[in-house]
Amino acid sequence: MILLVYVDDIILTGSSQSHLNAFIDMFNTEFDVKDLGRLHYFLGITVTYHSDFVHLNQTKYALDILERSNMQDYLLLLIDVEETNRNPTTNGGQNCFVMLHIGYLQKLFQKLYKIKEGFNAAAKLCSEQLNLKILILCCGGIGKLLCYSFGKAEIFIYLSVGKWVGDNSNGGLLSDPIIGMPKNVKKFKNSKSPFHVALTATDAPYSKWQCRIMYYWYKKNKDLPGSEMGGFTRILHSGNPDNLMDEIPTMVVDPLPAGLDRGYIVLNRPWAFVQWLEKATIEEEYILMAEPDHIFINPLPNLAHGGYPAGFPFFYIKPSQNEKIIRKFYPEENGPVTNVDPIGNSPVIIRKDLLEKIAPTWMNVSLRMKEDAETDKAFGWVLEMYAYAVASALHGVQHVLRKDFMLQPPWDLEIGKKFIIHYTYGCDYNLKGELTYGKIGEWRFDKRSYLRGPPPRNLPLPPPGVPESVVTLVKMVNEATANIPNWDTQ
Repeated sequence: MILLVYVDDIILTGSSQSHLNAFIDMFNTEFDVKDLGRLHYFLGITVTYHSDFVHLNQTKYALDILERSNMQDYLLLLIDVEETNRNPTTNGGQNCFVMLHIGYLQKLFQKLYKIKEGFNAAAKLCSEQLNLKILILCCGGIGKLLCYSFGKAEIFIYLSVGKWVGDNSNGGLLSDPIIGMPKNVKKFKNSKSPFHVALTATDAPYSKWQCRIMYYWYKKNKDLPGSEMGGFTRILHSGNPDNLMDEIPTMVVDPLPAGLDRGYIVLNRPWAFVQWLEKATIEEEYILMAEPDHIFINPLPNLAHGGYPAGFPFFYIKPSQNEKIIRKFYPEENGPVTNVDPIGNSPVIIRKDLLEKIAPTWMNVSLRMKEDAETDKAFGWVLEMYAYAVASALHGVQHVLRKDFMLQPPWDLEIGKKFIIHYTYGCDYNLKGELTYGKIGEWRFDKRSYLRGPPPRNLPLPPPGVPESVVTLVKMVNEATANIPNWDTQ
């Protein structure tokens, strides 16, 4: 067993899952830790899992560097020198997307000299016709960022220290530290990929007041710099219109047949999405699946990358620790259980066509899980979340896990650069500002205190010493309730 510690982050690995689980349980008796499941991102390294190998890359890290360097608008150009030698016109003057695989700097300039015709055609097209700058990502080399130019094009060449791995199933270049992602994944500074915000809801007062606050903050953030939020739909799965139809864009869909949800109302969520995707005209290519108890605290960009949706890793979704149950719905022939991401369906930003494939499977897996007594007992109120994770894995879809997607007070203390507050947990504190979780505090905010109607306007702020996340949550609730007309309407 190997334990790697970096400040407050830990990686634990070994050959025995049972030994790892026992160590985690023992560790929990001494320290307050969260088990985030399998490793996906650590110190700038993204980890992706395949049937027979694990691939490490620094794609996100590289993209962050480009953003900090204000180079998002550079065209990502990958050049295959050998192919271009054979046919100088291949790709160079047509779509400027070819692949480079060389070993040393001197070889690079030798190759570039030989393929000047094809390379210059690409540069000319980009600089004169498309008015684009070029960033060339190379596999192999010595780890230098160089400037080179042909004609009017400004070209930056990055030679990575990683070695050639091969091609992935989407035609992208697998290399370390940089993956050459498919063209439809490239994002330019001035090119937005808007996503439609969709949440499922009921006509209960408890759901209504949360939806109104959520929609208020959606409108506040939608058009701010950095936001890629598009349209908004509340998917009302009560079967009938309610009194918020004029306030919030809403589509009414049918609930599951009586008794099918077995008292677990959340089972209606996947069925609601299936109906909405079939009936609605959705202009955006991407969809954010959100929930009523989400508040946008910062403008939200599209965190997805093409066929890789973005999701939030929940510390309590642990597919590996529940492998026996997961295998009932995700057989061994489908691959390792680590293919099942530690996520729920929300928040997730996903391409619409992928969700159209996943949603029916998500619904069927949810119903099967609820019917299985062992699974129902083990997963409880997060059963439908596991079902989405399994359904995605069944379709071969893996998510980019973004811890900055969301924070959950009172456990997450600071806002930082995160995008959504999820106020699913009660926040209980004494007057000294100390958390009294599990015991009703002298000061508290818990959404479950308002099951039959909305919270009053101007809730009292927490006492001194309470974390920023909780204070911000209450302030944002107060701002919304102060500005939403007829707030007391149920």
